[in-house]
Amino acid sequence: MNVQLRLPGIVGGLGPAAHIEFEKRLLAEGERRGAHCDQDHISWVLVSATNVPERTEALLAHETRDATSELAAAAARLVRAGADFAAVPCNTAHALGDAVMARVPLPWLDLIDVTTDELAKRVPRGARVLVLETTGTMQTGLYRERLTNAGFEAVEFEPDSAAQAGVMRAIFDAEFGIKATGTRVDPRALALAAGAILQAGEVACAIAGCTELSIAFNVPNDVPLQILDPLDVLAAATYDVALGLRPLPPLTAAAHR
Repeated sequence: MNVQLRLPGIVGGLGPAAHIEFEKRLLAEGERRGAHCDQDHISWVLVSATNVPERTEALLAHETRDATSELAAAAARLVRAGADFAAVPCNTAHALGDAVMARVPLPWLDLIDVTTDELAKRVPRGARVLVLETTGTMQTGLYRERLTNAGFEAVEFEPDSAAQAGVMRAIFDAEFGIKATGTRVDPRALALAAGAILQAGEVACAIAGCTELSIAFNVPNDVPLQILDPLDVLAAATYDVALGLRPLPPLTAAAHR
């Protein structure tokens, strides 16, 4: 095992089940790299910032001040804990990354960038790639912009379509949505997420562009399509930065584009 040089800080609570799932992926990444005991895994610090207002609601309402302020407060706690960079297992929160980094000098490892880089290793340029995402993430164009710049055709559902409504219910439904049930994936949520894929037409793969969907697709399913999971990619990138195999990310997401 390489010597750890940098300490990751995780902004969790967005939602809580997603950061727990991310920590599981970090442990799996450590095992993949040869970890056999506690001391073989990298160290990290985490703040569960469940007080951050719902990012999708904030973006759709064009009122992001409170969400940005709470994310910045979480980042400041990580800095006080000694973190050198942040891993944020929430796709939608990355729309606020620049604003948060302008307040707190803790660089974010960009989830959308590392996912796009990994996609380029797996899928030919020019391929059609389905992005399963919240309507808030869709509105920001986070994946659309990055995928287009990388030479892919981003496929997104119309915001008012039945397919997008199914994705949103799988995530947010008060009875069976993944945010409501925690680490347990209700079959109805998985059926809605998987069913949306079938409405996308011919695509090369799908990106689980919401970390709650990462939880859903981590259970046995019959999805007839390759799923690229940003949480797996983020775990590998977090390890690389922590071990000095990848440079620290810049203090602005815009620097990646």
